[in-house]
Amino acid sequence: RRPAIVRTCPLCSKTIVDHQLTWQQLDQAVAETRMPEEYRNTTVDMLCNDCGVKGEASPLHLVAHTERSCGTAARARSRSTV
Repeated sequence: RRPAIVRTCPLCSKTIVDHQLTWQQLDQAVAETRMPEEYRNTTVDMLCNDCGVKGEASPLHLVAHTERSCGTAARARSRSTV
């Protein structure tokens, strides 16, 4: 089994490699994937490890959550609201 490639700092969890292509691919996948009706108005409060923004509501999506301040695909969320 191969070791996992470390893409974030083990101390602060900030991204340490350029993921611009990954973010673009996730944005495309989000745009192409319709959310079920019951989740279309649901938002999540984000915790972005890259820019430090906390608590900004973003639309819930099954593919990825994009953090609005810096545009990265957020890896953590603090709560959901319907």
